[in-house]
Amino acid sequence: YATTTSIARLEDDYFNGATSQDGYGILSQRGTQFLWFLGVDDLSTIPALQFTSADAEPSNIMSVVSVNRDLFAIKQKSTEIMYNGGDATTPFVRDASGFMEVGTLASDSIAKDQTSVYMLGDDSRVWRIAGRQPMPISTEGIDDLIAQESYTSQRQAVGAVINYRGRNEYVLTFNGLTIAYDTTTGLWHEKKSFGMDTWRARGHCV
Repeated sequence: YATTTSIARLEDDYFNGATSQDGYGILSQRGTQFLWFLGVDDLSTIPALQFTSADAEPSNIMSVVSVNRDLFAIKQKSTEIMYNGGDATTPFVRDASGFMEVGTLASDSIAKDQTSVYMLGDDSRVWRIAGRQPMPISTEGIDDLIAQESYTSQRQAVGAVINYRGRNEYVLTFNGLTIAYDTTTGLWHEKKSFGMDTWRARGHCV
């Protein structure tokens, strides 16, 4: 965290997700159900009372992501959608209709594009949440490839949305495998870098 005079580093395992919306920084706390809200347009402090819990079911939160002003609190066994209700202390509250019984095995597998969230589900399938509708997008063949990866490899999976020649791909890398989903055609393929079983890239920015 940063102040006007110093920068200090939090422990690596304290938070497992971060996003922003409406001027707030939003953090998910590892091993809990808590979301913390940093001050409006002020990311230098975490107010002690400015938090809420995603507790519609008891699993822990894995990450948080904002898409089209919906705030997705993605947990081990479920996903809860929140919105900015305008309260200064607890600005984001659960949407009564925004609960989905799909979570994720891997915090780092979560990625988004302009309309959707992608992740490795708690059932070891790949899921896309488009709007508020979750659906599995991995085929039987892709599920078989994922099943060949160990549980540790699945938990360490890293996902990213890559824009390539004007098309988005969701790329998911395990310890021994990289697979990519073309969000336009709905087709899958594998990626490898020279001399490797996986693709070297782990992210993308413009």
